[in-house]
Amino acid sequence: YLFGQGELPISPIHGSDLASIVVEAAERGVSHLDVGGPHAMSQNQIAKMAFAALGKNERITHVPLWLGKVLVFLAKNLGFRSQIGPLEFFLVASSICMSAPAYGEKTLVQYFENEARRLERD
Repeated sequence: YLFGQGELPISPIHGSDLASIVVEAAERGVSHLDVGGPHAMSQNQIAKMAFAALGKNERITHVPLWLGKVLVFLAKNLGFRSQIGPLEFFLVASSICMSAPAYGEKTLVQYFENEARRLERD
């Protein structure tokens, strides 16, 4: 499931690439940093990559942003406030451009392929 149309860009960055740039920035005294992974892509592209890595047919369902907002509102008001954080994060992330200057070498497709191989072994 994806909120919205899944076309807004995002620049996923691997944790080790992020750690490297953060250390470099801290050593230079930089307190704010906009950084993304080596490739910007849409959420639809990310979902398609994940299905491809698993050798599965693509099944992407787009949930309208307004419906996601209603679900978050209802969940918060029905006492699920502490459990709704991840859903609210993905809802917000799906409604804004999250691309940033490219950094790093580890790509998301490499990560997906490595995880798929690990799942096959387990």
